[in-house]
Amino acid sequence: MSEAQQWHRTARRRFSRRLVLSISARAGMGAAGLALVGYGDDNDDEPVALANLKDQIDEQVQAQAQSEREDEQAQPAETLAEAPAAIADI
Repeated sequence: MSEAQQWHRTARRRFSRRLVLSISARAGMGAAGLALVGYGDDNDDEPVALANLKDQIDEQVQAQAQSEREDEQAQPAETLAEAPAAIADI
């Protein structure tokens, strides 16, 4: 069968509701797939910058927590140093 005859036969063929729905569903899925493929970001620097910022914030939080722990540990030592003087006053 030649290509011209095939197109004539296709043009004369009636489209059923099921065929039209099938074709439109395939076209919709293809369009959605193309949209998802085109949705990606080409800029790879942004995630690295965000990761670096997160690391800096984590370091600051850890340094602050360490400083607070050191302050808490130093505070009881000061009260212990004052304790003998308080006992001597009794």
